[in-house]
Amino acid sequence: MKKFLLMVPDWLGASYLGALSILSYIDDDAHIQVSYGPKHKLQQDVRTFQPDILGFYSSTVDFNVVAKLAGEFRDQGFGGLMVIGGHHTTPLPASLRGTVFDAVIRGDAEKAVEQLIKGVPLEEIENAHIKGFKVGSVGKLTEAELPSLNYDKFVRRSEIIWTMTARGCPFRCVFCSTEFEKGYRKLSMDKLIKQIASALKYGQGLGIWDDAFIGESRLDELYDALVREGLLDKIKYMHIQARFCDPLSPDLWERLKRLKVTNINTGFESGSDRILKYLKASKRASVANLKQNTLTALENHINVNGSYMFGAPTETIEDMNQTLDLMRWCQEVKTGKFWFHVATPYPGTEFWDIAKKRGTVHDNMDFGSLSLYDYHNPRLLDASYLEYCGIIDEVKRITNSWFLPGQYKRNRQTGAKGKLTVVVLTKNNGNYIRYCLDNVVGFNGVEVLVCDTGSTDDTVEIVRTYRIRVEHIDWVDDFAAVRNKALEFVETEWALYVDSDMQVGEDFPEIWPLLESNNYDGWKLPHRYYADLERTQVMWPESYPSQNPKLLRVDGKVRWFGKLHEGFRPEALVGKAMVPHLYHFDRAVKTPEQLEATHQLYDRIRSKL
Repeated sequence: MKKFLLMVPDWLGASYLGALSILSYIDDDAHIQVSYGPKHKLQQDVRTFQPDILGFYSSTVDFNVVAKLAGEFRDQGFGGLMVIGGHHTTPLPASLRGTVFDAVIRGDAEKAVEQLIKGVPLEEIENAHIKGFKVGSVGKLTEAELPSLNYDKFVRRSEIIWTMTARGCPFRCVFCSTEFEKGYRKLSMDKLIKQIASALKYGQGLGIWDDAFIGESRLDELYDALVREGLLDKIKYMHIQARFCDPLSPDLWERLKRLKVTNINTGFESGSDRILKYLKASKRASVANLKQNTLTALENHINVNGSYMFGAPTETIEDMNQTLDLMRWCQEVKTGKFWFHVATPYPGTEFWDIAKKRGTVHDNMDFGSLSLYDYHNPRLLDASYLEYCGIIDEVKRITNSWFLPGQYKRNRQTGAKGKLTVVVLTKNNGNYIRYCLDNVVGFNGVEVLVCDTGSTDDTVEIVRTYRIRVEHIDWVDDFAAVRNKALEFVETEWALYVDSDMQVGEDFPEIWPLLESNNYDGWKLPHRYYADLERTQVMWPESYPSQNPKLLRVDGKVRWFGKLHEGFRPEALVGKAMVPHLYHFDRAVKTPEQLEATHQLYDRIRSKL
């Protein structure tokens, strides 16, 4: 018998339900365990359990991060098998090229993992895809084989415990990779009740993850079983997912209320009937259904949260404006939280096929760039990019009060993005912003974020031609406050602040060793001031090296303070570096009027100190 260790890094956004299902199906603690936690915990568990096989899961956006993690284990001497599964590698096993993984377990992994533990060779496992040797089929458990989840195996106490009542999905949304794994299978009621009883040991709230949960006959059967087993009284409330685009029976709501449903998450997606029908692959889908089901839920004291999507193929600006109207309507009727995504092509979807034909994705790309929240880089957009950006600005004004800062924080924790963001603050810099952006856009692994504080010229329009992120921040006569606000939009581990009248030096690649250092929360970098863009007229040469605070660790102790000549807070541990250089050209690029406006701003801030 072989020993199998399921690797679940806690900094990734993967659900624990997949690992829990495998553990519940096999039920052999001596030969299969789960490692959950930070990297040092995973390393410790490998040393302690001494597995023969490491198993990983990955979504698309996390694939490169997980592949790198597996490579580190191989470099540290792990010589056993490494396999990976999940919604990314099942439809796209070709992405294994260049990784250390020996195989993809496609589809349902329970049987394959059981076979590996029993010593069955990889090549004999039906749904094992082996690089350069064997194309595996997509594994599917039958309804009778689906395990009842045993939450004693892998869960932590929480206010709400999530579960699933079925495997697969009966719907065929064009953006969802679940469609690739056709075959909707429901857990038997006996197994479901046993599963719910197990979940309720760890929390009083119950979450149902699958969209097709609200079939009416099944709700009645579930209610009767919960009452019979004395479990309904143990449920404080229930949160569910539901599809609101199709008609729902008026009788449904009473069934949901007696099951203690208090919250429903749904995909609003679009306020355009045409786009909604396309996205949901349903002729019955309509905005009228969305509104009617939302109103009925609210009338029954059930809160409704929902998501929207922008940038879908064939979507016009008029379609997007209709979605804005729907979002405003949701505000008027007082729904709960809502958020938005950019239409993103994931393997196994119609979106992926379209994007691949357009050349905007390929099988061995940096999958970390396929974030639902990279709205500045819509890979499927057919409408005008600049008009689309105007729509997104309005969307952020509607949703900014809830989701944006929290969502960026979550992306940063997943490690899906690169290590460094260059933050550029702007206001009415249209005549020289290109000097800065031409110098920083295009570096591999570097994000660029422009935070505009109220431009009335063409600054924002110019920035958008680079297809980089633009955020709007209110100016409050406080340089430190604006810089700290910009941090809420940074998704990476480090942020480098570059003024719009600055350029990074040719030695910019020397920044990478600074990012790998664990000794400092931030860095001061050397500056040179020039009176011309050719860098022949040095200003204040006696002050060189002038080292100014510019580079900081986003999740560290460093924050900005000082309304005028801002710096790092004194409690931060800050290093001084001699490379890379930053070059300042304000005298060379600013007009006399702009220089005078800067002096007036400084005087105004000084008067308030």
